[in-house]
Amino acid sequence: MKTSPVHCRLLRCYLTVLALCLFMPGCGGPPAERAGRPPTDVTVAEVRRDDIAVQISSVGTVVPLDVSRVAARGNGRVESFPLREGALVKADEVLAQLQTSTIEIEIEAAEALLKEKQQTLALQEAGYRNEEIAQAEARIRAAEAVYRRAVAALERRQQLHEQGSITDDELDDATYTATQTEQLYAEATSDFEMKQAGNRAEDIEAARAAVEAQKQEVARLKEEMRKRTICSPFDGYIVEKQTDVGEWVSEGGIVATVARLDIVEVEVQVDEKYIDQIDVGGTVDVRIEAIGPEPRKGTIQAIVPRSNWQQGSRSFPVVVRMDNEYVDGVPRLKEGMIARITFSGKPHEALLAH
Repeated sequence: MKTSPVHCRLLRCYLTVLALCLFMPGCGGPPAERAGRPPTDVTVAEVRRDDIAVQISSVGTVVPLDVSRVAARGNGRVESFPLREGALVKADEVLAQLQTSTIEIEIEAAEALLKEKQQTLALQEAGYRNEEIAQAEARIRAAEAVYRRAVAALERRQQLHEQGSITDDELDDATYTATQTEQLYAEATSDFEMKQAGNRAEDIEAARAAVEAQKQEVARLKEEMRKRTICSPFDGYIVEKQTDVGEWVSEGGIVATVARLDIVEVEVQVDEKYIDQIDVGGTVDVRIEAIGPEPRKGTIQAIVPRSNWQQGSRSFPVVVRMDNEYVDGVPRLKEGMIARITFSGKPHEALLAH
């Protein structure tokens, strides 16, 4: 008959116990030597296979899910900082307001100039009115009449000059007058033709470009003003103020530190021989003695695949995430609390004595 591995192990255990009894005092000697001594009790336990899981315990620290050191996006003097450390803030709620009076003046001037440029563009695109074209046409007729009269006068003066009735200076005056009226007639004609054709396309395009450039300038100034309002990036608590009313803040300077505490994390170190027993997404027990002995549930969020091996450590960081608890609006889990986390390893088969 084939003997199972379990039977073989039980047989080896039996033989070991028997050998110990033979060599122990009072077990293997003559009956006389055992006289007056009670018999030794032997308990036989049932051995069977069952699944067990390794329990891994480690200690870490409660930290916020997100921490933001909120910086100023512009320069300026702090005009208001209405909140104190420990205050709850909502996303986009104002933390601090910097001075904006100078930028407001610049915006007003830029918007006025934009309006002027827009009016110029509108005139360019609309072209000349019918009344303006009619006026230009009337000026042509008037200039033409003056010019023809001057030409006729010049012809008469030339005849008189040939007869010796007028001097050279009188002839020169008539010639000058005729030339001047001719130029005025030419200018009136050009003005009429231009108004009939309307404004040139390149002039309209230049006016349009000037409007767009001024719009960009207004937008830039408004963005500069928005930079003077410093807001919280998310819902959280002000855990530290780095400035106050009246102080000067430079661009990039830290104004306040905001921590998100509705969800917290605990990072613990797990030895490499147990790291394969942990699965991301699994549930663990978290005990925080500062708020009571009862365990709370956390979720394994990540296993950081790097140990501090340069300093001789072969442990890997495991991040556990859990929801916070609130009492009268105050979070019970606070940054810096000690947390003990118990991991249950993967079940494996083993022999157990019952």
